[in-house]
Amino acid sequence: MEEKIVVRTPNWVGDAIHSLVVLNYLSKIFGKMVIICKQNLKDIFEGYGEIITFRDKKDYFKKAWFLRKRRFDWGLVIPISFSSAFGIFLTNAKNRVGFSFDSRDLFLTYKVKIPKWWKERHTIYTLLLLLKPFGIKVDFDVVHPEYKGKIEDKEVRRPSVALGPWVGTYKIKEWGISNYVELAKLLIKEGYWVYVFGMGQGLVFPFKNEKLINLVNKTTLKDVLGYLKKMDWVVGNDGGFIHLASLVSKRIIGIYGPSSPIWTSPLVGKHQKIFILYDKLKCSPCDWKNKYKCPYVRAGEPPLCFKNLTPQKIYEIIKNET
Repeated sequence: MEEKIVVRTPNWVGDAIHSLVVLNYLSKIFGKMVIICKQNLKDIFEGYGEIITFRDKKDYFKKAWFLRKRRFDWGLVIPISFSSAFGIFLTNAKNRVGFSFDSRDLFLTYKVKIPKWWKERHTIYTLLLLLKPFGIKVDFDVVHPEYKGKIEDKEVRRPSVALGPWVGTYKIKEWGISNYVELAKLLIKEGYWVYVFGMGQGLVFPFKNEKLINLVNKTTLKDVLGYLKKMDWVVGNDGGFIHLASLVSKRIIGIYGPSSPIWTSPLVGKHQKIFILYDKLKCSPCDWKNKYKCPYVRAGEPPLCFKNLTPQKIYEIIKNET
């Protein structure tokens, strides 16, 4: 009889997409899996097995408890939070695998030690350590996430550039709306169609033009994939937008400021190009998770580490590499 596994996936878009590499390896020995994920991320995991979504922590615990009756042989918790491990414990999976972190070891039967170098190399190399208890050999030359869902192609006018000016919680990672507006103007003058994407309350792109298609809060995650698949270029901050692009897009520009691209840059395949813009200062990377503004600039301005990453510089990359 084939063994059964339940997997708890990360809550952030970028981390969720990185976890697809782990799921792809697991699918080779388990076939279909049961995946527990945040409600807004379910489309990312389409094609990997049965998907069970939750709204919040309470809903997660409730659904994990009801999974007990299915008697899983294995449970894998990819995030490092205490609550995510507790949920897998509630499923009563016989073997429970996760990182040893945050006083949660009592919930796990296989405790994977986080290496000292985990923030000095790409996060995927740490995530792949979770496969050791399964006896899976990893090819570290093939670490591109594979999207298995169906994508509906969208109509896109060419040449085209997609812009993702916003990130979720940590606004300090944003390049700045004024920079994106200036870039849009440069691109439109050069003959490009510019598409703007974003999901969230209060998002406004303060520029209008007949060649600018504003899709802010007008798309689902899956719609965005359909558009990005057709784009000539995708430009975004260190956030979920460029990680979505890594699944389907040909050319990506990632703009990094206070965070490090060494740790969290998008994983791309052999037929994709990615350009990472990162001006490493003496203070880079900073403790950006605990800071909501840069101490070296005036309130409302992008962090100092974005100063030399000008719209003109990104425009030149697009112009010269197309």
